[in-house]
Amino acid sequence: MKHTTYLSLLAVAALASLASCSSEDTPDAPAAGDVETFTISMPAQLGSRAFDTGLKATNLYVAVYPQGSTDAAIISNFKDGANSSAITTNGFNGSSLSTTVTIPLVKGSAYDVIFWAESYEDGAEGNPYTFDSAARTITVDYDNMPIDAEQADAFYAQVAITSDGSSHNVTLTRPFAQINVGTNDLSKAAAAGKPVTKAGLTFSELDTTFNLATSSTSGSTTNVNFATQLLPSSTDFPFPVAGYDYLAMAYVLVGTGTSDKVVIPDVALTLNDDTTPFATYTNIPAERNYRTNIYGSLLTDSEKFSVTINPAFSGDYQENIVTVASPEEFVEALANANDGDVIRPTSNMSLASSGNLTVNNNITIDVPDGITVTTARTNNAANIIVAQDKTLHLTGKGTFSADNRIIDVNGTLNVDGPTFTTGTVYQGSAISVNPGGNLNFNSGTINAAYAGVWVNGNATINGGTINLTSTNKNKDPQGNSTWIYGVRADGENAKIVINDGTFTGIQGIVAAIDKSTVEINGGFFRTYNSSASDKDGFYCVYSTDQSKVYIKGGYFYGANEWNAIADGLSCIVSGDNDVNSPLGSIQVSGGYFSGKPYYLESPNPVVAPVTGTYVPCSVVKDGYTFTWTVKQ
Repeated sequence: MKHTTYLSLLAVAALASLASCSSEDTPDAPAAGDVETFTISMPAQLGSRAFDTGLKATNLYVAVYPQGSTDAAIISNFKDGANSSAITTNGFNGSSLSTTVTIPLVKGSAYDVIFWAESYEDGAEGNPYTFDSAARTITVDYDNMPIDAEQADAFYAQVAITSDGSSHNVTLTRPFAQINVGTNDLSKAAAAGKPVTKAGLTFSELDTTFNLATSSTSGSTTNVNFATQLLPSSTDFPFPVAGYDYLAMAYVLVGTGTSDKVVIPDVALTLNDDTTPFATYTNIPAERNYRTNIYGSLLTDSEKFSVTINPAFSGDYQENIVTVASPEEFVEALANANDGDVIRPTSNMSLASSGNLTVNNNITIDVPDGITVTTARTNNAANIIVAQDKTLHLTGKGTFSADNRIIDVNGTLNVDGPTFTTGTVYQGSAISVNPGGNLNFNSGTINAAYAGVWVNGNATINGGTINLTSTNKNKDPQGNSTWIYGVRADGENAKIVINDGTFTGIQGIVAAIDKSTVEINGGFFRTYNSSASDKDGFYCVYSTDQSKVYIKGGYFYGANEWNAIADGLSCIVSGDNDVNSPLGSIQVSGGYFSGKPYYLESPNPVVAPVTGTYVPCSVVKDGYTFTWTVKQ
């Protein structure tokens, strides 16, 4: 097993958000004499570093906007800025982390003020940064972005004020993540006849534009290459982790619309003058204003490396990654896991002989794309069991596969990305949520031959794809017909909330059974026939036995017309579950339907909307036409 370490810390406090004002409240250009003073500082901790001091960012640029304005700045000392002479600043002098800015503003008026510090002259040739005054963004030209250069470092802040002639203290932070790669075997590699004098980095995907007002990113570019350069001096450019020499460093934008921590799919290391990657590091975490350090004996053991994340300030949060290449290593990692650990399979493996595996800590299992973990049902339980009061987070683009019943949830299961595949047509489910358990299915795919999600506790589905192929044409080993609705709430304390996602099924998709509750706020639901000669496609939603279904939005398309009262294809039905159980209730307040929801009781009444009426429509989504909606 291989271990990787992450260090992290809470990010700096959020800056003041933008306020709004009407166009008639927009102040004119201020008169001289109404002066606002700003003391601009970089984090004091920077000054204690031999490198990464922030002292290279000597040019300070300021842009002032009436609050709520979407126009260009009314005062700015950026290139071609308006009223630039009104701003008095000396920038930073290369030895101090603080300076003062004075700006004449109209007293009592509300403004947004943006600050940006960099080493380059704005608009100068070779400057990788371009400022858009109206959009309040900085766009990065990675072709001009240097590697291993503190001159690329930059800092920003945005504040909202009402001018009253007072002084304001503003602390700048970085818009970038800093990616560092270091090794402790330079001399060992040289002794082996493979000296390394240059290094470069290639990123599979990076953001390109940073919004100074919202701290969000946008734009995307792939295969960003920082060409190889001579290795940095260890005396002037010390690696952030003791005992390691720098190979390469780069400042990059990450986030795509958010300042939260993200994962860069691939960071490739190139050496000397070879353009072919020497090693590629996958799923590297990065965060705005934080440093990510990739380090180890990278030249002589390129597959083993550690990763830490540090902000400009010190931090001590630790997260351990364990890579496993066999079922035995997987079982050992699970048995020895601590809270926060990440278990990452690196090859296909079967846990069929491992028995029931219980998750007794708050951990993540990250299955990379192309990797399949096969499980097997044992003792009428799933192979992987989440213990009560524990949380398992499933990430990655890999696959969990089983004949049936992959995961039992007694605590909490969060799903972000993986695919679940089951093959048995007469029993089991991909995910079973037991009483008291919680499922948050945010993204990923379920391909289920029988049930996809069987819920006796609580489940929230926020997205992803669920494909269900159960049909009454299937048989169990005794030859009996077997079928199921694949997203199933079962029991008085069971509840499913569906906010979004794509759902397909044959026999049916969502069922509320035995006094359970289902709430649907969105999503696309479609049933279909298993073949052109079969008529085995039933309902998108079925309610029975005093269960409650609330439909507030979404698209529902049935495979067949089972009752003419639907005025179209049957998609939402309440019935007796073929065993003379009491009917369930259906409450509709929104959505688009291929036919009106109805009850399977004489005289088969249509379910009236909670408010409003059904009205004909012709709405096309994903190639299917929906003929009814609710009008208030």
